[in-house]
Amino acid sequence: GLKNHDVYFGVHFVPTSGWIGDNVISRSDNMPWYCGPTLIEALDDAVASHFKPERPLRFPIREVMRVGGTGLVIVGRVSTGTLRVGSRLVFAPGNACADVRSITKHHEMLEEAYCGDTVNVTVDGAASGNLRSGMVGAVEGESASGECSTFLAQVIVLSPPKAGEIVPGCVLWVQCHMASVPCAFQELLSRTDKCTGQVLEMCPPCLRAGDAAIVRLRPHAPFCVEPFEEYPPLGRFSVCDQKLTVAVGVVQQVDYITSQPGTTCRKPGIKPLQASLKRRGSKCKAKANDRTTPCGEHSRIRLPRAESEPVEDSGEEASAPEAF
Repeated sequence: GLKNHDVYFGVHFVPTSGWIGDNVISRSDNMPWYCGPTLIEALDDAVASHFKPERPLRFPIREVMRVGGTGLVIVGRVSTGTLRVGSRLVFAPGNACADVRSITKHHEMLEEAYCGDTVNVTVDGAASGNLRSGMVGAVEGESASGECSTFLAQVIVLSPPKAGEIVPGCVLWVQCHMASVPCAFQELLSRTDKCTGQVLEMCPPCLRAGDAAIVRLRPHAPFCVEPFEEYPPLGRFSVCDQKLTVAVGVVQQVDYITSQPGTTCRKPGIKPLQASLKRRGSKCKAKANDRTTPCGEHSRIRLPRAESEPVEDSGEEASAPEAF
């Protein structure tokens, strides 16, 4: 009979005959009992499971280059959603902002790029130093991506690392979408069965080749990942050790850095030190011949000294400017 165990009934079961050509392109008179689609019709209706055009935009950067006469060009792939000309993008980690000026695919200008397209995007309003490979773009005002502090993942160990086994605290390179970041295995939560997912051991001391486990990873550099159920292209990764693939896995849960808002843009050209001083709301430093007032977070007011106002000489030398 028809197999009914572990079968997803949303798919088509198409009876065909490649030798005679029954039900491949057109319907066959030899199968009057079948009223479903032909093989070609079923293939046309099939949609890749990792394509999610209804989700918000996720645009991982593969390469950033400056082209003479064109400007700053970003090369990447539209993982989910759609990318339109004129959109304002926010890239994480880093919260750099850029405006989409044009989209090119195979030397053809596009007004809109869809899920799965690899395109060249010319942007304005961003410095080349603020954008780099591995950052993920999202439309400003929508559900933006963010930098993660830790993430929970299900991994399968394919081969042992150079150290022989994976233990808590082990640091290996994690490659996800266009990013490659060293991550530490912070916790080995459980060892599970690869087929059924049943928990075999809680908090195992180590993982060896052939083991499947639930682990918690902590990136050692800014890293952007998403749960596999929501954004599959940004939720699957591989673990490498000196060009050797040690394990593969999928992200189940992400803990984001809450101190970094997802939609705040960093203005190009502002140095991180100056930005941090503005955030602290530090007082403005006065020049030797100027008089200043304490300012808030974004204001600096200078009052010119009147000509008739005498200058008080304290007899002390002016202190050297504070060095950062």
